[in-house]
Amino acid sequence: MRPDFPFRDQVGAVSQALVNTIDRTNAGIAASWLTEHTDSDTHGAITVESVTERPRTAPMGVWTDLQGATFAGGGAQTWTAPAVAQVLRYMLIGKTVFLMFLIQSTTVGGVPDPELQMTIPRSVFVFRGFGSIWHANSIRVTDNAITGTPGYVSVGGPSVVVFRRMDDANWAASAGFTSMRGHLIAEVV
Repeated sequence: MRPDFPFRDQVGAVSQALVNTIDRTNAGIAASWLTEHTDSDTHGAITVESVTERPRTAPMGVWTDLQGATFAGGGAQTWTAPAVAQVLRYMLIGKTVFLMFLIQSTTVGGVPDPELQMTIPRSVFVFRGFGSIWHANSIRVTDNAITGTPGYVSVGGPSVVVFRRMDDANWAASAGFTSMRGHLIAEVV
C-alpha cells in the first residue's frame, strides 16, 4: 500500500522528482514504524517495554532496590542496621512512592527514644509533606525480641522515614533483636 498525500497532483505538475522523494519517505516510514490505528481507525495493541516520567531514569512502576539508606536513633539513641539484614525496595508512579521494607536483626543503643530513623539519599527521591499526619502506615515490629508489637511508619523530613511503636514508647536497647516490616505510601516532589 502506497501512502498518499493530498496534494500529489499539484506537486507532480511541478516536479516528479519531488513526488518520488515524498513517496520513498512515506514508504520508509510505513515500513519501519508500527501504526497505532488499524485500517478501521481503531487501536490495535500498543506495546511498550517501559515508560519513564519526569527527569527519572528508572521506568515508572518498576520495583527498584533502595541503596545507600542510613540509620539512626532519635535524640541520643543509636540504631545499627547491617546491610545484609535489609530488604528495601521502592516504586515511583507520578508523585507517589511505594516503599517496602524488611529491616531485621538491628541493634539499638544509647539513650532510649521513641523514634528510629532511616535516611534515604536525596538522589533517589524527596518526600513532600512531613509528619505522621501526612503519611502513616501500620507496621509490624519486634522490639528487643518481643514480637507482634504494633508500630507505624511516617515521613519525618524531606528524606527521612520515622519508625515508632504504636504506643509511642521508647525503643528498648537490643543487640540484634529489633526488626520491622511493612510499607509506606507517600507523596514525593
